[in-house]
Amino acid sequence: MPGCYRHISAVLPTARALIELNPVKTQQVQRPEDYPWSSCKANISGKGDELVSGHAWLDDNDRKKYKRFLKQRDLEAEKKIRRATSTDRPLGSDGFIKKLERKLAQRLYPGKAGRPKKAEPI
Repeated sequence: MPGCYRHISAVLPTARALIELNPVKTQQVQRPEDYPWSSCKANISGKGDELVSGHAWLDDNDRKKYKRFLKQRDLEAEKKIRRATSTDRPLGSDGFIKKLERKLAQRLYPGKAGRPKKAEPI
């Protein structure tokens, strides 16, 4: 699905930041790079440790941008990602989700809440 790549590339940076910011949100650390089981420190320093190999995929300029990006929260995007993951629903535009429904032959939008109404007696 060509539209899928565009959608994923738009959401991926925020999703990655959400993952790296979870220890800050849960007040385990002050800064994401201080969490010992995260790759964040390697991502922004470019240096590996005993758990993570060095991340050469970011150059010095990109590492600085990434660190700034982590400080600039997109609360609306985070809310959408959290809602989608907590309800096991895909995240995307109506067109994207309808395309997925057709492709998978499966309903992805939530149905109406509650029990179906009983048929009235004849």
